[in-house]
Amino acid sequence: MNNSSLPLISIALCTYNGCKYLRPQLESLVNQTYPNLEISIYDDCSTDETPSIIQEYAKKFPQIKVHQNPRNLGYQENFAANFKACKGDLIAPCDQDDIWALNKIEKLFDLLQDHILVYHDSELIDEEGKSLGINISTRLNFVSGKNPKNFLFFNCVSGHSMLFSRDLLKYIFPFPKKGFYDHWMVFVASHYGSIDYLSECLVQYRQHQQNLTDILGAKRKETKLQTTISRIQRENNWLEICAE
Repeated sequence: MNNSSLPLISIALCTYNGCKYLRPQLESLVNQTYPNLEISIYDDCSTDETPSIIQEYAKKFPQIKVHQNPRNLGYQENFAANFKACKGDLIAPCDQDDIWALNKIEKLFDLLQDHILVYHDSELIDEEGKSLGINISTRLNFVSGKNPKNFLFFNCVSGHSMLFSRDLLKYIFPFPKKGFYDHWMVFVASHYGSIDYLSECLVQYRQHQQNLTDILGAKRKETKLQTTISRIQRENNWLEICAE
């Protein structure tokens, strides 16, 4: 691809004590087939080897821009700060422990067209990088279109799978204190534009004990009662967010 006429796309990678899995993720980012990229890394006061790994890659790859937070912001606010700093016309959130297909950005860019946000399927892997034989679409029904009701109580879009227009930034801040930023963003996006998805798996989505999210319950086994209680708690939190 010739980058002379392609829009700048920012990959917004947020890190915190993620040195164990960080190198494979960074390798998958710097080798993306889409040529006009900025990789914006916001580190949230890591105390392990994460900062040194980031600096090592930043010295080799000029498209990497690094910011060290002066204080710990937490998962949600670190992503918010990173999104605001991104220079790209399009933005792709990125977690520190996954592995992206090398054509992920190129594929999503081809899909985006007039949509405000697009996303894709992902394959679950374990701590060692072995496939769990499960895709996100195995457990969740993907939804497209621009009807906010489709995303009101049910989120099928993980942040790591998104590519969205910079225009969306005008509407999403501040992030709600409860819930997760990706559910909020998709719900808001469906008010202002259309959403589409690609059924292809473009990320190896790592499952381990330090994951902040476990959308498929792959790490835990819940009883039917526990599952119901968890769902009700999420719905109550979401109602509070919408009321605000």
